[in-house]
Amino acid sequence: MVRKLRNGKKKANNVTISKEFNDDIEKNKFIKMELKDKDIVPEDYRRKNKITVSVSKGKEVFEKNIEVPDFEDKTKADVKDWAEKEGVIVEFLEQANDDIDKGGCYITKYCSQRENC
Repeated sequence: MVRKLRNGKKKANNVTISKEFNDDIEKNKFIKMELKDKDIVPEDYRRKNKITVSVSKGKEVFEKNIEVPDFEDKTKADVKDWAEKEGVIVEFLEQANDDIDKGGCYITKYCSQRENC
């Protein structure tokens, strides 16, 4: 459906613009178009069909690089203190493990694809 705006221009009501970070595509450039109805191929697209157009926000810029220390022999409280100081969100997953003494802990560091661990 197309609607005329006050300025006489037309607006497509079935188009959603999605902005996402992309390391390879320059800011404000087209990434992809997805038809909501998976049975419609791009060649059969009509204005009545709903689509999402993805546009690049450019590379994601992190405010600061944080060096993650070795937490071996550290307590949960030590990790919480470090996380609070650095502004990092830490999630603790507790589970039983026969290889660790009662009261001890095992720390696993998960990294995003962008980090070098």
